[in-house]
Amino acid sequence: MKACSDWSSLSSYLKHNLSYLDHQILAVSASGFTRLGLSLLGLKFYLLTALKSLDLSDFPKNVTVYVSQKPAHSSYSILETNQSLVKTLPVKYLAAYKSSPKIKKLGQQLNLKLLVAPWHLRQQLENKKSFYLLKKRLHLNTVPFSICTSAQILDKSWDWWLTHQKIPAVFQDAQTISGGGLGTFIMRTRQQHRQLQHWLKNRSEILCPEYIHGQEITVNGCLLSHGIVMSEIRYQLVDKFGRFYGHSWGHVSSVIHQQVDRAIKQLGQYLHARGYRGIFGLDMFVDKKDKVYLGECNARLTGNLPISTFLQLWRHLIPIEVLHYLAFFDKNFSVNPDLINQSYKNTSFQGGHIILRNRTNKSVTIQKTLKPGLYAYNQGGFKWLKPALGFFPPESNQFILTDGLMPAGTLIKPNRKLARLIFSRPILNSTRKLTDFAAASLNWVVNQLLPTAPANRFLSLLS
Repeated sequence: MKACSDWSSLSSYLKHNLSYLDHQILAVSASGFTRLGLSLLGLKFYLLTALKSLDLSDFPKNVTVYVSQKPAHSSYSILETNQSLVKTLPVKYLAAYKSSPKIKKLGQQLNLKLLVAPWHLRQQLENKKSFYLLKKRLHLNTVPFSICTSAQILDKSWDWWLTHQKIPAVFQDAQTISGGGLGTFIMRTRQQHRQLQHWLKNRSEILCPEYIHGQEITVNGCLLSHGIVMSEIRYQLVDKFGRFYGHSWGHVSSVIHQQVDRAIKQLGQYLHARGYRGIFGLDMFVDKKDKVYLGECNARLTGNLPISTFLQLWRHLIPIEVLHYLAFFDKNFSVNPDLINQSYKNTSFQGGHIILRNRTNKSVTIQKTLKPGLYAYNQGGFKWLKPALGFFPPESNQFILTDGLMPAGTLIKPNRKLARLIFSRPILNSTRKLTDFAAASLNWVVNQLLPTAPANRFLSLLS
């Protein structure tokens, strides 16, 4: 077949060649929205989610949605508590966020093939220590680091850190594979130095990378049997505690792009030789001289999906998430990785998303039901316009509200998702703070859901 290089030709190919996979795929996720990109294959599939969020009613008709009868917040726990349901479905494939020893074993018991990198590869790449050592072995430009014990860190006083100009100081659990900043502690203040002892509890070996003053960027690679595709580069949104809360897409210089491209290709060649297929994500740091340092590798589906998929569709490009699934499903499909890479590189991506979570240490109750969909700012306020999942871009005075919205009266536990806001323009300004429109949208959503608590009590994004 002729190689597909645009979304129109590939979607036509999918329509005529993948129908044999109807009803054979089970997607599992705490939030159904995060598996939405799978619907672009045009297949009829099942979605099993733990969250009966309001946006499920707007899902494409080729998705049959089941909601877990018991609370669960991981792919494994959702699958484990709903085994009886799964056994009644004619499924052969499992689309989950990431692999793990438990989900691998349970998948085998249910005779399901996992559509993501296997555990033995993910473990090597997401373990902080092993990936730092791999970067050194491959001569990838990485953040300078040292390895310490918890005792060595606690032996140093706050005045020592100040005297030796080590503030901010970054600490990472050397053995953790947790994403979203959960295995990282950033110390900037004396109060955080006092909190450090609690964070170090039950942790022994600690990585101490240098703090890079600059910007954090992320990029996805996708390994196919016949090449590597590199997605667009995006700026990562991290609050002052080092916790991830979204991305902003905007201008990226050619100097940065060249360095990222080189890292993706070099690491991708290493992974390809070891049988890796599908998406992997790289977190990087850019200093004030536009030098790029490779940080972490996420050997799984990443937090930018499906927003990145939407931005690619808005430009009529082949979504990299679709290529991920095809790398597992179809040995015969043909795309030209070089042409896809060039199409991404030549496109100006504009947009962003904010993941809103309960960042307090207490459970909170939703006070008002907000409908998912498209909201517009008009005459001094925000108004709901229509249902929208993101397949078409909002205008500059609009945002899409979706993913995790629950009705009034719902109790939201600490760190659980409240909603996601999607924009069609960058949401960071020149000072790397949220733009006025993004901040106003965020403030409005929080004050609608939780009117008795200002937004800055739930997020450090506005401070």
